[in-house]
Amino acid sequence: MKKNKLTLFLIVFLLVLFLPLSVFSFLLHKKYTAPVVINPNKEFKYENKLYFYRGQDLLGTYDCENFNEFCDYASSKEIESSYAFKEAESTSRRLSLINNRFAFLIDSTTSKLNEAVLLLYDLSRSNVIGQYKEIKSYVNDLDKNYYIIKNEKDLWGVMSFYDGVSLAIPFNYDFIGVHSRLLDNGLLNSNAFVVMKNNQWQILDSTGQELSPLFQSEIYNYDNQYIILNETNGMKFVDYQGQNVFGGHYIYIDFTEENPNYLHVIDQENNYYVYDLKAKKAITTPHYVSGIQDVQIVLENDRLRLYINDTLIENVVVN
Repeated sequence: MKKNKLTLFLIVFLLVLFLPLSVFSFLLHKKYTAPVVINPNKEFKYENKLYFYRGQDLLGTYDCENFNEFCDYASSKEIESSYAFKEAESTSRRLSLINNRFAFLIDSTTSKLNEAVLLLYDLSRSNVIGQYKEIKSYVNDLDKNYYIIKNEKDLWGVMSFYDGVSLAIPFNYDFIGVHSRLLDNGLLNSNAFVVMKNNQWQILDSTGQELSPLFQSEIYNYDNQYIILNETNGMKFVDYQGQNVFGGHYIYIDFTEENPNYLHVIDQENNYYVYDLKAKKAITTPHYVSGIQDVQIVLENDRLRLYINDTLIENVVVN
């Protein structure tokens, strides 16, 4: 009995003696051991990886296969179109993170970066979910995070990045583009796309549904009601059912930059006038011009001033 009490006493004594020392040693070690810091300066490229941050928060990383070659965000390139379509101005630029989740990347050994495969990377899953050949970007972005993309079969489609990523228009087309008119938010309208396949032109909505019939001639421009066709014997102004709104063909027709309800019109006799789509009538008298380059119109309050070769020709009161 005495032996058991002595043993218990020794155990308690040793615990009282060494437990504080153990706790003190642990705390001292923790205090003077430097924490492991990954990418201390929060660089985008660091030690064979790409790091994606939102402010100070790390969203994800990408392991580069070619860190010392070309591992970076992908870039779009400026496109010179061979078509008559009055497309929004394209630009070449380095792309960036989409919705804090997706990134188009390049990870290549090739020195010809325009030939490198473009990777679509999902940060939340840490994997590549697609490979593409080209991304079209404009000076002004498309509304609602839509991207016009060419796949590795040289066919164009449209991808939407909203709640995840989806293929809005399938990769079936030789050309896809949008016109240059901006929305009130300063972005390009993503509700209607001009597409071409097998030399047939059409307008689709952002889900790939047909808004117009197929046209054998090129689409030159459009708004939400009318389409301007560029045919061999002149321009034609039609509605979305393909019906000719004006009789015959014209040397030139286009929406004015100043007001989309007004049209520039040059008839077959080279007579220019401004046409009001709402009033459905010409609001200036015809004037001979050699081409649209001769014309300038200025809208100020309720006045439309028409200049031809820098000379004021008409000063029209408009509503």
